[in-house]
Amino acid sequence: MDGKNTPAISPVDAVTQRRPSGVLISYAHDPEGRRMAAVLLRELRDRGCDVISDHELPLQNPSSLPAWMDDQIARRVVLCLLSPGYLHAFEDVAAEDISPRKGVRYELRAVRQRIYDHEGRSGCPVIPVAPTTFHVEMAPATLRALDISRVDPETGVGTDQLAARIAKLEDPGGHGAMSTTEQVPPTSSRRLFRQVVYNLEDDLPAEKAIELVGECLRLAEDPDLSTDLVHAFGLLAEVIKDQGQVSLMRTLTAGCIRVLRSTTPLLHWEHRLESRVLICGTAWYLQRDHFLQEALDEARRGIRIAEQYDDRRMAAFGKQSVGRIQRLLAEDSRGLECDHHLSASLQSLTEATALFSAIDGRRVRRSEVGACLSLSARTQLTRYRMLNDDDALGYAEELTRQAGEVLTPSQRKDRRDLAILRAEVAAANRRYADGRRLLGNTIESMIAEPGEHYSEILARAYVARAHVTLVSRRAKSDALADLDKARTIFRRQELNHAAAACEWTMLTTDSKSVTQVKFTRADALLLEDLTTDPRTRLAAVAKLAQQTDRIGRQPPGGRVDWASLVDQVRFE
Repeated sequence: MDGKNTPAISPVDAVTQRRPSGVLISYAHDPEGRRMAAVLLRELRDRGCDVISDHELPLQNPSSLPAWMDDQIARRVVLCLLSPGYLHAFEDVAAEDISPRKGVRYELRAVRQRIYDHEGRSGCPVIPVAPTTFHVEMAPATLRALDISRVDPETGVGTDQLAARIAKLEDPGGHGAMSTTEQVPPTSSRRLFRQVVYNLEDDLPAEKAIELVGECLRLAEDPDLSTDLVHAFGLLAEVIKDQGQVSLMRTLTAGCIRVLRSTTPLLHWEHRLESRVLICGTAWYLQRDHFLQEALDEARRGIRIAEQYDDRRMAAFGKQSVGRIQRLLAEDSRGLECDHHLSASLQSLTEATALFSAIDGRRVRRSEVGACLSLSARTQLTRYRMLNDDDALGYAEELTRQAGEVLTPSQRKDRRDLAILRAEVAAANRRYADGRRLLGNTIESMIAEPGEHYSEILARAYVARAHVTLVSRRAKSDALADLDKARTIFRRQELNHAAAACEWTMLTTDSKSVTQVKFTRADALLLEDLTTDPRTRLAAVAKLAQQTDRIGRQPPGGRVDWASLVDQVRFE
């Protein structure tokens, strides 16, 4: 082993492309895992299968446990028994009453690598096995795309079908769990791609992780690696979203969509992956580019596909995304249209909350219910601000309390989002000191962490603190300093709409911080009435500055034809 709980040799080299022979049962030593393993050992051996597990390991007395595990996973069909302990171990987190056995993390990384090393769309030698009552949404992301075999641990019902899958995988002329053709050893570029993906599983510094994602995208320009890119979407997208890299997500999503559209007919798991790409990829970057209607359309399309192919969890993520987008649409609207979008946002988030609650139950590593409650609170705060609905402010405060109760310690990003929201709710209730204290604590804690200096959440905390400073009539210079810091971060993150919103607030606070042309509050109100997009407003101000420089003065009497300037900007 290399000291990082990873295989002692590269699994890419260890795994050959020959047909698997025999079966290895991979399980956790929780009560359900041990019971399922015992049943499958007995039932599969009764059917003539060559089955082993670590239960008999002391009799074999291997000289190296990691080497033994590498060898068995490399050459056998691997059955992953999805008990509660196994699910927690796969997420690298142990439940309070489940003690993970020594080496389980190593074993599961080797199983992941076996999946990554598999060539083609079918014939994967890893088979997830679960009780008949198991919900597919509970499966770890790496295993969720695979067909899950169902076996009753009490009666053994379902073992015949499982044995048939194993036999087809072992038969050189057969069609296995997902079918396969004779395969050739992976090319050097494929080996490199998979090793980079494997390295991304580690907890890396932000800059290193983004560098590896860029390397994956560069390698995937090779058409022979297009399928590998699709398989790696979930991991790559997670890294990209953590770092807010819009352009990388655009590139990744375009590549995956291109592969999926050129593959016909799509397998069941490929349809489910398509829904994930649309919801977590396309809709995500369109929303951040502020193409909100387009983002809404893509998220809804992803939901339809997820529902058609029974991926309830991805459908829930889709509804969560739709709820967020509808709230942003409300912020760009007025009157009845604003009310419509806010009501739709709450409805979507309520549906997402119900779905996540039904899927996840109570004991979870990550509470998506908490994330939905926080988003619902944000929608209620927006209703208070946009429609002067005092009741909505009370609902927002209650929802933030509920979200705080269910968000788990591992959800640092969500908890920081919630801290910012609590501060904004406090300020809306005129508890300005509380709001500034919460925001100050959040900002200071993030500044102290490596890699967080250019975090989008930090930028939003700066914006929120600037807002509290302005509404509490404190020093404008403090607000301008926070807005400038936020603008810098948003620009670095390619969030042009958010950066423009900061600059617009700076302009309306002190016009000289942005432009040298004379700009009054009346000008600001007129521009806000003409367009909700701060990018268009700022472009109109820049257009006025250009005209002023050209003729040497502003229009006489301060009469500026802002409508004409906005039209010029829109049609350029």
